[in-house]
Amino acid sequence: MSGRGCLPWCSARAPGREIKDPALAALVKQMDGARTFVEVVQAAGTYPVAAIDPIVRGLDEGLLREVSAPAPERAKAALSPPSPEEYYPLIDEGRNHLKLGQLAEAEAAFRRAQMARPDDRLAEQNLKRVLQLKQQRA
Repeated sequence: MSGRGCLPWCSARAPGREIKDPALAALVKQMDGARTFVEVVQAAGTYPVAAIDPIVRGLDEGLLREVSAPAPERAKAALSPPSPEEYYPLIDEGRNHLKLGQLAEAEAAFRRAQMARPDDRLAEQNLKRVLQLKQQRA
C-alpha cells in the first residue's frame, strides 16, 4: 500500500464492472465515499485484517478509487476503542439502525459497544439478534 493513505476513503469506480470477490462485494456495498476504511469494515461486519487484501486488490484492479484523505480526527476515532461511557449511546445507535432495518450499521454499533464494555451482555444479545436477522435475509 505504498503511496496510499493508511485509511483511504473509497467508492466503487466502475458500476458496470462485476465484482467477483465476495469479500470485496460485501465491502463495496458499504462504500459511499464518505466512510473511512474502518467504518466500511465495521459496517460490513468483518475485521480490518480480513478486508485489507480484497480492498488492495480492488484498488489495484481499478474496481475502487481513493476519493479523499480522511479527516485525521475521524480516522483516529474510528481506530480507537470506544470508552465505557460510549456504551449506551452505541446501544441506542444500534437499536435505531435495527428499527430502520440497517443491519450492517446496527451490527457495527453493537460490536463497538462490545469493545466499550466486553463483559456486558446487552450488546452481545443485540448483536446475536442482528446476526440472526442477517442470516434470515441471506
